[in-house]
Order: sequence, then structure tokens, then C-alpha cells
Amino acid sequence: MKRPTKRTDTQIDLFVALPGTIPTYDQQDTMELPFFSLAKPTPTSRRSSIDYRATDGNTEIHINVTAPESIGVATIWDADILIWAASQLRAALDRGEPTSPTIRVSLYELLRGIGRPTGGDEYRRILKALERLNATFIRTNVRSGRRRDPKGFHWLESYSAPLDENGRSLGIEFTIADWLYKGIVTDRLVLSIDRSYFQLSGGIERWLYRLIRRYSTANTQGYVLPLRFLHETSGTTQRYADFAKELRRTIARQRLPGYWLDLRTQEGVGEVLYFVAREHLAPALPAPEVEANGRKRRKAPAPAPETATDALMETTVEILQPPARSRRKAAASADHAANAAAGEGPKPRTRRKTTAAPADAPPAGAETPTDRPLTADLLDQAVQAAAKPARKPRSTGRKTTGAGADAPKKPAAPRKPRATAAAKGAKPR
Repeated sequence: MKRPTKRTDTQIDLFVALPGTIPTYDQQDTMELPFFSLAKPTPTSRRSSIDYRATDGNTEIHINVTAPESIGVATIWDADILIWAASQLRAALDRGEPTSPTIRVSLYELLRGIGRPTGGDEYRRILKALERLNATFIRTNVRSGRRRDPKGFHWLESYSAPLDENGRSLGIEFTIADWLYKGIVTDRLVLSIDRSYFQLSGGIERWLYRLIRRYSTANTQGYVLPLRFLHETSGTTQRYADFAKELRRTIARQRLPGYWLDLRTQEGVGEVLYFVAREHLAPALPAPEVEANGRKRRKAPAPAPETATDALMETTVEILQPPARSRRKAAASADHAANAAAGEGPKPRTRRKTTAAPADAPPAGAETPTDRPLTADLLDQAVQAAAKPARKPRSTGRKTTGAGADAPKKPAAPRKPRATAAAKGAKPR
């Protein structure tokens, strides 16, 4: 007679939540299959049932999720409470402590555990989430083994969230379904997830991260999932075109923690989602999305640079490149800069009237302030001069003497250029 194997886990009547921050874990079956509504919990959120059928080898998998129309189907945001429960039970197993499907926790610790604010209307939202989890009924043959008998259960068999006479929470106590509890504790079907998952704001974003995390392993080449398959697996009520549009937005945002996404086309399959863990990526990422045929697509991945510095330089060049509409102006500016460096000025656009040089003009070839090559010192002087406000010279009432002091000014004639000390020569007597 075969002796029964000794169980390492022990069950108690009540499990009190572990304090502090613990690693986050999720139950694998709920990550892969459409058990939750992807719509946000609003008065007009999903009321219709979820009916999913697929073939896994020789076994046909079916899932049916229903809820009263007055309450609605549990959403993927409500599943945060189940993820928190799975994390608590997994942490207790790792520490060798007893567990129970009935869990007690303070409202503050629960909100902190799922990355929610601890004030405002959060108590009301948690209460609504508990209500939907308790009202949602699931029929499925997932994990039924060879018996293939469908199971029927609610996510929460019961819950309570009492308040004191002042309206403050006295804690929350709930009992998760036996099907879920066995998947976490007995079968150990859990996977670690990034805690920043709780910060994802879109339903498709959340669902896609859980699905990708469920399928990803140590493969460094990445994975490909057809968009048609994703639409069927999500359980959404959206049309395929609307679902694909929202999925493209999710890919463009690149917000899934730990993964990089790309939309590609595969012959015979159509559009596919390519994803790979960021730790397996090369230092350089593909260029940002560009417009092609009216749709936002992505360029083909660029060859990986040899070093991280090369990747940074490529990024810098990409950022500093002027837009196409201003390339002509940029080219003209470059020509002007080259002419200035060579001592040549830009060619005038219009023909101007020339006048004879003044008698005391410097000889040809003499260096003047306007003809000097532009250097760093001159540039600094020009910047400092432009920064200082112009000041009027104080009038002393005295007449200045010297050549040209009393010469009348002609409005039509150009201003006489100022000669340098080298070009002045001997001082006139």
C-alpha cells in the first residue's frame, strides 16, 4: 500500500497578511486566459458574459464568465486583489509559514500592496471591487485533469469590510476560491511579475503584460504572437480593427515593464506582435515610429552598435538632425558660416548702389574690425557688448579738435569706416 506523500504546507483557519513589501506573484492560469473584463470599472462597464473556447492538444478548453447586470463582470483592475493574495501566500510558503484561503488585511496595507493611493474614495473602490469579485461566476475545465469535469466558483466565496462608528475601516477579510487557492499553494502555478505593473493605466496594457509574462521564458530571440490570436484570447467585445488600433498604441507607448514590443508582418499570418525581454536587447533600439501609408509603423531594427558610446552618439545625431522643411535654411546657414570662416561675406540678394571710397579710407588689404576672422575672443567680446545696455556719452560742452571733427554729415553718403591704427599712418598736422 502506497503511503500518501507528506504535504509541506499546512492550512489554518485565518491567514493574517504579512507586513512590509514582498515580491509580487501572479497565478499563471489567470494570466493566460480571458477571465476578466478589460474595461475600466464604470457604471457603463461590461455586463455581458465572456465565453471562450480553444483547443490545447487533444483537450478543448472552455471558460464562461457571468455576473449580474446590476454589478458587472470583475475587471482586470479588480484582479489586483487576487494578485496581492497570491503574493502573500507565495511569501508565506517561501518562509515555511501556514496559509489559508481566508485572508485578513488592513485597508491601508492592501492599498499599499497594489500601488493605490491611501486616501480619497479608495475605500469605496475597493468595496466595489470586492463586490464584483464575489458576484462574478466562472465555469471552466482548466486544470480539471483527466476527469475533465468543469468547475464552478466565484473569485471570492465571501468578504467583509466593516467600519467603526466614525466611518473608519476596521480591516478587510475575504476568502478566495478553492480553485485559485490550489493553483497558488498546491500546484505552485505562480510567476513573479514587475511591481510597476500596478501603474499601467490601460486594460489592454495590463492584459498584454500578463500574457507576455506568461509566455516568455529564457529565449533571447524573442517571441511572435499573431494579432488575430491576441484578439481571440483577450475576450474583448471590441471589433478586431478597434482592438488592433488600441494594440498599436500600446506598442508605440512601450510602457510594459521589462519588455520591448514591435509590430511586424509575417507571410501567411499577417500582422504579428514581436516581443523580447529588454535585458536581451542590444544597446541601441530601433528608430522611433514613422508615417508609412497613413499608418504609424516602425523602421526595421538598426544594427547594434559596438559600444554604449556608439549608441549614445547615434541617438545624439538623430536628435540634432534638423527637420526636412528647414534643411534649406540650415544649408544656407552652413554656407554663410563657411564664407565667414574664409573671410568672404554672403552675396547680396539685391544690387546696391556703390559710392567712391572716402579720401581717408584704409588702403586695400588692410585689416579692419569687420574683416577680422571670427575667433573665440571676438565672439566673447561681442556677447559681452550685446549684454551691456547702451549708454549715451556725457556732454561736456567742449568742442573736439582734429581732422574731420567739424565735417558736416551727409545723409545720403554711407558712414565712413573707422580706420585701424596700422592703417592711419602719420597723424596730420
